[in-house]
Amino acid sequence: MSMKDRKKWGPFLEKWVPFFNIFCTFMGALLGSFLIYFFQGEFPYEVLTAGLIATIILAIAEVIKQKRKKDKLP
Repeated sequence: MSMKDRKKWGPFLEKWVPFFNIFCTFMGALLGSFLIYFFQGEFPYEVLTAGLIATIILAIAEVIKQKRKKDKLP
């Protein structure tokens, strides 16, 4: 990877990687809910609700963190 590519992709990755991690966490909760449904026969709404609430809280916290960042420090 050249320096030009690093300068281009660095800010993009810095902004979107935390949101991708939050999304993957929610998808894991969703997958876990469906696996419990298939093996036990009842759908655990609590797990899905908790995953959704955690996703919303983490996303809001990340937006606030990115909006407050004023300088170029990592």
